[in-house]
Amino acid sequence: MGEVTPMDVLDPQILAGQPPGFMVPRMIAYIGIDPGIKGAAVLIEKGGRFQMADWTDEHEARNLVHMWAGRYSPCHVAIEKVFNIQVQYHQKGAGRYFGNIKLAINYGFWLGLWSSHGIDCTEVAPRSWQSKMLLKGSGKNMKERAFNTVREVFPQTRDMIKFKTKHNGRADAFLIAWWMMSQYENNGFLKMRGD
Repeated sequence: MGEVTPMDVLDPQILAGQPPGFMVPRMIAYIGIDPGIKGAAVLIEKGGRFQMADWTDEHEARNLVHMWAGRYSPCHVAIEKVFNIQVQYHQKGAGRYFGNIKLAINYGFWLGLWSSHGIDCTEVAPRSWQSKMLLKGSGKNMKERAFNTVREVFPQTRDMIKFKTKHNGRADAFLIAWWMMSQYENNGFLKMRGD
């Protein structure tokens, strides 16, 4: 996954002098996934810190999920539900390719990856999270509204989420993670903003 925002690494000194069997408490995480071809994954800690990663390939995604599942407990994961996947056949030069097949593969891959760690994903329809998370009148279409909402409500994301096609997955994943947080936290919106 590209551009993972670094988090604090557990200091080995914490474990020094602890009794046998001492367990380091793990923090709660809320994770949002946009499974699109240019998708992303975002993790928001209960305390408000976050990580974001762009989709690059299956190997990187596997490493990321393994790291997050090992570091956080519980992990509450939400993935944008994919409906009516239709295969689009395109002719490109002498070669041929299928457009939406990659979306279907990514979607299934993310579900299976989290399942392999014993963590269920909440599948959320785009209209469900968009109706609750997007600010009213913040853009002409859903993509623009997602960018503007994230950048306005969470100004610390402005350097990481710019109005480019590449960053659409980041904005959506961030809002899906925030939606997931709102399912568990009372006033998750206010807590994230620091109000």
